[in-house]
Amino acid sequence: MANPTPKGLDDVFMSVVAENIVSYLALTDLIALQASCRSLRGAVQSRLDYRFNINICLKDFIEDPTSFRCELGKADALIIRGSALNFLENQHGQFKQLDLLVEAGRKADALINYLCVEESYFTLLEPSQALQLHGRAPAQSERTITLGRVSSKEIHVTATTSFPVHALLETCSMTAELNFVTWNKVYSLFPAATLARHKTYPLRELDDDFGIRLAEFAHQGWTTRDMLWLRLAAQKPCGIGSRRVGDAYSVSIAVTPHIDAADTTPDFVIEHAAFDVLVGEPSVAKSKRRSAPQIKCSEMSIYVRKLESLALRHHFTVGQSNSGSWSNFANERLERWTKIELLKIPRRTRGFDVHGFSIPTGSTFWRPKSWDYADDQLPTWYKNFQEVRIEEEEYSCGKAHTSW
Repeated sequence: MANPTPKGLDDVFMSVVAENIVSYLALTDLIALQASCRSLRGAVQSRLDYRFNINICLKDFIEDPTSFRCELGKADALIIRGSALNFLENQHGQFKQLDLLVEAGRKADALINYLCVEESYFTLLEPSQALQLHGRAPAQSERTITLGRVSSKEIHVTATTSFPVHALLETCSMTAELNFVTWNKVYSLFPAATLARHKTYPLRELDDDFGIRLAEFAHQGWTTRDMLWLRLAAQKPCGIGSRRVGDAYSVSIAVTPHIDAADTTPDFVIEHAAFDVLVGEPSVAKSKRRSAPQIKCSEMSIYVRKLESLALRHHFTVGQSNSGSWSNFANERLERWTKIELLKIPRRTRGFDVHGFSIPTGSTFWRPKSWDYADDQLPTWYKNFQEVRIEEEEYSCGKAHTSW
């Protein structure tokens, strides 16, 4: 068996130089370099693997990161706010607390119980002290529980009445908040502004809750000079219009080390949480499901709502329901899917006629074990939707050109 050819001094020198160069690059630059320079891909990937080692981020808070990440996945919980942003910016030393977002109820209880039993945390605030409402939607409330331990480290667990991605999108104050970490990936929804330029755009009107968030970020190097107002900014943000988590305007990177976790939600679910980034004059978004209107920021805002259907097992979100929207595209297919599944149930069992009947959307409707869910079809449908939209845009441009 031939001995492997040893590396020459020039190869070693270039490897060291490459490692040194990439160590100074921002995340967005690393990703661009990896895509454009084949000779540096190895050095870039090595840097990314080290930089996104989540165990380094968690070491000051968690004794067993692997077990904790499994619990994070089971609870569909997210690492959010300054914790996620500093992880993306590679500033591990600035972590003062670990912020988690989880749906209230069974999942929140299980996660808190794990942290108390397995990681020796205890509740610092009484429940009566910990009850606080945040966000701008009356139907959306949060309860933050502060956990501490002898090492003086704290974990803030925010239990929300909605599922985490929906809650984060609906209550965020600015674009710099739209970064989060799941059990196996890290996401940034506005990386061009947040990571490449260290800038943030407001997504709601200024109020006391907004001020609290600004104060938190100020401790992590985000100052008033980093706030950009859409009408005054020289450079407009990327990613206006219909969006989804994990789209071309987002950054999505697998964290290391890789682990296998059971009973976790597939990545495509969170990566097809859709929303709209709106720009324009002050507006009031009315919803039948809310007891009060949702006030939008006068310059830029996020519009998001739940995608509800009996055909879905997991939680998804959509943006506005207007002509040609992803919301209408998906709902039309989900309604047909639901009718087919309902027809498989004997009429005597389901108790109503499917044809001409308003299809129920609530999760309280009983579905048999044989019920076929459509979750895995959402990525395919979304791809089809994008293709249809591109074709329509090309047709419109061609038609306009012909008439000209």
